[in-house]
Amino acid sequence: MSVGTAAAASTTSGGLHGPIKKGSPSGLVAARRRSSALPSTQQNSLRAVGGLNAASIDGMLGEGSMPMNAVAIPPGTLMLSGDIGGTNSRLCLWASAADGNALVSDDGHLEEGDVPCELVYEKKYRNDQYDSFNKVVMEFLEEAPVDNPVVVAACFAVAGPVSNNSVSFTNRSSWVVDGAAMAEDFGMARGSVRLINDFVANGYGLLTLQPHELHVINDVAPTPRAPMACVGAGTGLGCTYLTCPPDGGVYDAYPTEGGHTEFAPRTNLEIEMLKHLMAQFDTIHRISDERIVSGRGIHAVYGFMRKRFPEKVDAELDAAIEEAGDMAGGTIAQNIDNNVLCKWTMEVFWSTYGSAVGSAALKYLPYGGLYIAGGIAPKNIERMFDERDVAFWGDVTHTEKKSFRTGFLPAYNDKGRVRGVLDSIPLYVVLAEDVGQRGAKLMAYRLLGRVVSSGL
Repeated sequence: MSVGTAAAASTTSGGLHGPIKKGSPSGLVAARRRSSALPSTQQNSLRAVGGLNAASIDGMLGEGSMPMNAVAIPPGTLMLSGDIGGTNSRLCLWASAADGNALVSDDGHLEEGDVPCELVYEKKYRNDQYDSFNKVVMEFLEEAPVDNPVVVAACFAVAGPVSNNSVSFTNRSSWVVDGAAMAEDFGMARGSVRLINDFVANGYGLLTLQPHELHVINDVAPTPRAPMACVGAGTGLGCTYLTCPPDGGVYDAYPTEGGHTEFAPRTNLEIEMLKHLMAQFDTIHRISDERIVSGRGIHAVYGFMRKRFPEKVDAELDAAIEEAGDMAGGTIAQNIDNNVLCKWTMEVFWSTYGSAVGSAALKYLPYGGLYIAGGIAPKNIERMFDERDVAFWGDVTHTEKKSFRTGFLPAYNDKGRVRGVLDSIPLYVVLAEDVGQRGAKLMAYRLLGRVVSSGL
């Protein structure tokens, strides 16, 4: 396979392999490999499937749900999945297994929890060493232990918004990845390369999870084929939702910018923090949840706490936090038992996180399941549900004190008149760290099924 970037990039690819011209064998890499990781029978199968042309199969490859249980994919057919971040790209080459079907159960999930593929090769690359994504893929395929690999479908999860199956990387101006251009420039079937937002990939990855990969918070039975949703804090705050046709088919995930909805303070201290953050980020009207519920957000909350309570600052720890850079949030979380500012910071973080997840529950009514993903929750699962009663002045005259309970779950459930709705929504923390990579793999397999079923 050769995978192109945008049309402009393909004219300068000139690396290990140039773009394949129209009319040449689809997705065929010119250079030979010295060895093969697949049996000869599988090699023959993938070569047969690889004889695709670039004819239009828009009807087969359009958006929407794709039942997979009618598709027989020859064993050994190759597909590519990847996770493209701002710093690194992780690529995986897969070969379809002997059964060749990804059946879905009655509730729209994968029947076996994973797609029937075997990993052929995987590797992570530093993006700053390549002037185009095309060259990353070319080098990956040169290194893969497969003779004449014919990749029939590909899906890449990308860190950024995807528009018309294309993404531009703000930190790397030469990196413009366009799925349609890849398919056209390199002779693959139209629609056989797809880009999805990295958190949308998390949404698809939910369909592969097994019970042992979940921490159950609200143990109620999911409603079959009901909407699902996922919220996850890590570097940023992501949100996606999934729907499934009620009369059959599979789930599809959709992108949102839910992490950028307005932060709603719930206490006097949080109102003070809102004003502090508005000044810090030079805004006069709003602060988003992501400014608080993210790794950088933890650091921002700590910055408010150290200014609000200077007498509580531990100079040595404070210096270590400020020197930690993007890892400051982790340093703060690790010191909640040693420093009261770190403790208060994480209380505000978890409360705001819980409130944001509860708001997602009300917006999407995900009776099929509400999942908390991202790196922060599973790494701090033992302290995620800490709670504490806190007294505060209940009016401006400071004559009457009231109390509220800090913590993820109290904030999650603090939804006033509609609080009872949350009792019927299954709630989980995702423990698996590779859920986004699984989602990209699942979408690559769906594309593979479409291409094969088209008969091109």
